[in-house]
Amino acid sequence: MQSNNETRGASEIQIIMSMWHALLRKGHKIIAPNIHLINGESDLISITKAGYVYEYEIKTNVADFQAEFRGKKEKHAGLRGEKTAYKWKYGYTKEKAIELGLAEFREIRVPNYFSFVFPEDMYEKVDVPDYAGIYLHASGYWSRNGIKEVRKPNKVRRQAICTENTLKEISKKLSVRLFDHYIKKYAPQQRYNY
Repeated sequence: MQSNNETRGASEIQIIMSMWHALLRKGHKIIAPNIHLINGESDLISITKAGYVYEYEIKTNVADFQAEFRGKKEKHAGLRGEKTAYKWKYGYTKEKAIELGLAEFREIRVPNYFSFVFPEDMYEKVDVPDYAGIYLHASGYWSRNGIKEVRKPNKVRRQAICTENTLKEISKKLSVRLFDHYIKKYAPQQRYNY
């Protein structure tokens, strides 16, 4: 018997592969899994020809979905429309740290669009915020046609944020990841610093 936190269904990598096919069919030009680009690591990022950045968080169970909001409060504040965040030393409340001048003020970075992707049997078990799109993985295995768009994401940032520097950053990160994979497979005893 399944609890509310469990789902039958695909693994994160299977869902990412299905999303990859769906995004290619939509015409997205760059698709990169598990990359630090916006505000921490994103499960999947895609970029359109116009330079709009889409972020997708892949969730395979309800507990993982709920943990997203506990662990990434600043990110979701930005997605709700808040423009700034404060960082302060522990031991103070936010208000006291601001009053004493111990809080660092900074802009929250967000993508143009944000969505959640999860197995279809999770749909009734989670409450997805209005700013987020919803994509369901319709099968328990990798599939080219396994993604169903339930709700389009709202545009949370108006201007396209993908610049030449962003493309260079993505290219470098993916190159390093590929090189790491190659070294681990073919020369595991070697150590490289880059």
